[in-house]
Amino acid sequence: MRIVPSDHHEPTLTVTVCRDERVAVVALRGRLDADTVEVVRSALDGLLEDGVRDVLVDMDETSYLADVAAASLVDAARWTRALGGALHVYKVHGQPRERLDALALQSDGPLLSQAA
Repeated sequence: MRIVPSDHHEPTLTVTVCRDERVAVVALRGRLDADTVEVVRSALDGLLEDGVRDVLVDMDETSYLADVAAASLVDAARWTRALGGALHVYKVHGQPRERLDALALQSDGPLLSQAA
């Protein structure tokens, strides 16, 4: 688990990763913005470098998604596909769902799970 602190002594983002050899679930809790996106990028890059090919991103407790963070998820999905795998985002609601829908991220292949 990785926690990104804020100036208010409460973490702005908590990243929890559960994985096996080729599949990982990455749970994001809090705000995914310009200040926290590098932590998520680093976690996803590390998983892909370690051989994980299927990544499920659980955004059930993600309260905010910035454009830069949404673009980072798209980049990770493209990279995962190029490696023969898939990245799916699920349990997305509220502002993060609106952001992903507004950016039409599904046009380059599925990103949002149908059960989102």
